[in-house]
Amino acid sequence: MWCLSFSILFAPILALNMQNPRNFGPYDPVWKDYELCKGPKFKNASETDVVVFQQGKDFYGTFKFNFLTRSLVDEIRLWLYSIVGETRKQLWSHKLSDPCKNFVFAELIQEQLNSAKCIVEKGPYDIRWTRYNICPGSKPKNSTNITFALEKENDDYFAKLTIDVLVKTSIDEVKVWVYKMKNESKSLLWVYKSSDACKHFIFGEIIKQQLNARSCVIEKGTSNITLNFSEITKKMIGSSFFYGNYSMKSIATSKKANFLCFIFYAEFYKKNV
Repeated sequence: MWCLSFSILFAPILALNMQNPRNFGPYDPVWKDYELCKGPKFKNASETDVVVFQQGKDFYGTFKFNFLTRSLVDEIRLWLYSIVGETRKQLWSHKLSDPCKNFVFAELIQEQLNSAKCIVEKGPYDIRWTRYNICPGSKPKNSTNITFALEKENDDYFAKLTIDVLVKTSIDEVKVWVYKMKNESKSLLWVYKSSDACKHFIFGEIIKQQLNARSCVIEKGTSNITLNFSEITKKMIGSSFFYGNYSMKSIATSKKANFLCFIFYAEFYKKNV
């Protein structure tokens, strides 16, 4: 289904009573690099993209799977090597013949991939946008005042925005976080960042055509825009996705201010075809 290789540095944690830390003890892992690898089977059940990033002291992996067929996760195998220079030595290997009963992988497969009985099913979907709200951005001030409404017309959902641009603004970055939701808890699936928003195949069109930007600069004034959220979602993630409940946080910023920040909650359910 997938194959990943990671290189990790385990650095010792220096406690007060540890004068001479040796080869074993508490650690802080530093994820150095990673790569996709070839699995033992002659064909793949998925196409995979992975990004590893750091927030504070923690490292996160975001995975984007394009499952090519309905798949049963039969086995997971792990190998751990010690690496010194160009030489590596296998420390141990571990095989899981029933990963959906494992205390770690069961939650990942069942909750993150929305799997039932260890079967991963992804397919054509319809979206029900359940709620939304405007959020505070990452910058200390805002360059806009925004009013927002989400309306359903036939089978599509449309976002209708009035954007009052307070000062001439250049949009430098757009970030999107996607979370899998269960009850009131959430787990991060992936983060998407565009550092050149006006060249992006979706954001660029919105900024240039809907906001009348020139060279990605939006003039002071008020704009009324309408966005087809159903169409934008399918452009971003394709026509097939994992069924379940998700939240999506989107932030657009200039170097000094927030342009917009929204959080949306949506249900992806099986499309009747």
